[in-house]
Formats: sequence, structure tokens, C-alpha cells
Amino acid sequence: MPRPDTEQQRRLEAALERRRQAVERLVSLEVEDPPDPATLSRELEAAHEPGGLD
Repeated sequence: MPRPDTEQQRRLEAALERRRQAVERLVSLEVEDPPDPATLSRELEAAHEPGGLD
């Protein structure tokens, strides 16, 4: 069984990767105006669901 701090680090790294992917997806939209806060919130929340943004 992994040490708790190792498991916590793994989860943190996974969350950071999902967030990075969400940012890349938003940037790839190439919009001049940023999305409204509700849309941005949904995108970021989706990145933190199991499986992230597919």
C-alpha cells in the first residue's frame, strides 16, 4: 500500500495534469473574448471529474 503522502502527491499531480489539459483545451478554442465565468467553471469542473475532458 502506498504511503499516504505518496498517494496525496499522485492525486495532486493528476489534478494538475487535468487542469493543464483544461487550460490547453480552452486556449485551443482560439476565441478573442474569454468564456463567461459559468462556462469556464463548467470546463474546469469537468477536468476534475473522473476521466477528465475526453
